[in-house]
Amino acid sequence: MESKILQLTSELYDELSQREEKDYDLTEFDLTENDIEPYFKEQKSLLLEFIEYKLNNKQKFSIEKCKKFYQELDIPYIVIDYYIKLLKKTLLKEILKLDITKDELLTIEYIFDDMLNLVANIYLKKEINKNRYLTSSKFDKFPLYNVHIDWVKKIFDAILKEDFKFFPNESASNCTFTKMMQYPESLMVCMDATLCGQLELLHKILHNNAEALYRLTIAKEYTQALFVFKEFNENLQKFFSLLKDLYHLTYIDLEKSFFKLVEMLEYSDKNIIVSMIDVQNLKQLNIKYGENKVDNILTTIESFLKERVKEDQEESLVVRAISSNFYLLSLNKEPKKFELEIRSISQDLTNNLNRDFPNCNTSLNIASLEFDKNIKYQKYELIRILLHLKEKSKQNNGFYFAYEQAEKEELQKWLKQHYYNIQYIEEKLNNKMVDIMLQPIYRNNGKEIYAYEALARFKDKNRLIPAGVFIDTVYQIGRISDLDKLVLNAILEKKDWILSTKRKLFINTSPQSLTDSSYLKALNNFIQIYGKNNLLIEITEQQAIESFDALEEIHKAHNIKFAIDDFGSGYSSLKTVVNMINKGLVDVLKIDGSLIANLDKEEESQKIVQIVTQMCKIFKIKALAEFVENKETVELLSHFGTDLLQGYYLSKPLYIEEIIVIN
Repeated sequence: MESKILQLTSELYDELSQREEKDYDLTEFDLTENDIEPYFKEQKSLLLEFIEYKLNNKQKFSIEKCKKFYQELDIPYIVIDYYIKLLKKTLLKEILKLDITKDELLTIEYIFDDMLNLVANIYLKKEINKNRYLTSSKFDKFPLYNVHIDWVKKIFDAILKEDFKFFPNESASNCTFTKMMQYPESLMVCMDATLCGQLELLHKILHNNAEALYRLTIAKEYTQALFVFKEFNENLQKFFSLLKDLYHLTYIDLEKSFFKLVEMLEYSDKNIIVSMIDVQNLKQLNIKYGENKVDNILTTIESFLKERVKEDQEESLVVRAISSNFYLLSLNKEPKKFELEIRSISQDLTNNLNRDFPNCNTSLNIASLEFDKNIKYQKYELIRILLHLKEKSKQNNGFYFAYEQAEKEELQKWLKQHYYNIQYIEEKLNNKMVDIMLQPIYRNNGKEIYAYEALARFKDKNRLIPAGVFIDTVYQIGRISDLDKLVLNAILEKKDWILSTKRKLFINTSPQSLTDSSYLKALNNFIQIYGKNNLLIEITEQQAIESFDALEEIHKAHNIKFAIDDFGSGYSSLKTVVNMINKGLVDVLKIDGSLIANLDKEEESQKIVQIVTQMCKIFKIKALAEFVENKETVELLSHFGTDLLQGYYLSKPLYIEEIIVIN
């Protein structure tokens, strides 16, 4: 009977493999008859060996040979499953015609099922090895992602080694992920309720998949386990993809995300302390040691702070930001104990920095605010308060903690004055109480005027208030584009007088205005009326990098050139600036004022200014030094060959009437 079954199996196998019309659509898997023909031949011998092995226990069967064949086979398991089941069905029909017992019939059926189970086990492990890339990612530094990286690794290893005592078979509710969802960082990432609802649903499905996978693999039901694994794998990829999207949305504007979280937490019963952590004299460090070293310092601080709060991540969060180097959120902390912790962190961090960066003499300013539950803070209000407290920290050995009653009363007084300032500025902007003064820009000799820079002023009775008094608040209340438009209007009111000087005019524009359609429309109208000759738009170095496309559009439309302000301030992408110069967008580089202010005393600043001046000569554009405050600086710049000079030593900003008299 054994030989008869083997012969019948061989004949039926050949018949099925040689049929011209297949019952299965191979094109669904991008396969052709030529692709599966070698598979049919090799599998036939393996199948016959397996049947013989099962019918006659004395016959040996090479498991390793079988593993090697199916591991190297590039045909989906579902195709193999289909053909072996079809062969089993056909064979059983033929065997029924023979003189065979019911037990013998069941034995043949079990043999085919065992073969499929063996192949499914090989395919299951092959699928796991193919998807091991899921257990490593640049996102694995994030807690919600990392916890499942470890979980998936354990599942994969348990199945591959067939050692299920390490299989993490736990429900979604008992998973560390569920606990982590209440951590401040997770709350910040999950501000989008719809996306986070999907994430939590996928998390439950994943754990249900994993539980099914555990039960099937421990029972050695590999055919079903393979199909469950494929579902698990698809859901895992969706889960990780959604997590990546959430982290990306959060970290693309981390400061905004942080303050949205703080705003949300204000409605909870948690005690909130927010701290601003800044490196002292960062701009000077940038100039003295370069952007790369300063970035290394900030990265070292970030790593230290995150490691320090790691054990307390249930109630703490550190983010690197823009308006401050770092923000620290602390929940449910007793203020005096918190103060001791912060002082300890600061001391340890300063020691580490001075060890790793011995010549930089790095120190910190830390300002902390315990929230008053009777006040709801808006982002810009909170930043303004923390900046105010940071200034106080500079007078208090680098620390200021606002939680005692006296400190809170002082803060209330400051807030009242601050709100008055906002009301004052809103009133000036709404009533278009904006004018300009013009500061001369001189040629290298310090005598001949080359151009004027238009400077914004608020009209206040019989005086004009300098921009330095109000500009930060204008930015914070989101009205900077309105101010820039009012400056254009003020220039147009004095157009004829300014043009009569026959000098170039520098006008400033903010980053926000370059993306504001109403400002761009006003700028277009201004250029048409004022004329494009002798006009330069002044932008910061950071704007040049971040708004390159907008600047190029303005240049193409009007053939207007730009002066890059604050060059050398540390934001530099020299490649972007050089690209702008080569495209004819730049006419002037304004050297950052912090390099000029103490030029006569700092040799390093002198070297940098000489390099920038020489670079401008190479590219045939002009170098402009602002903040020229004494005779010695004029003489040095004249010696260096710096083209243009600007500063109070040469001339303060002037009324248009004064300029007419000069001319």
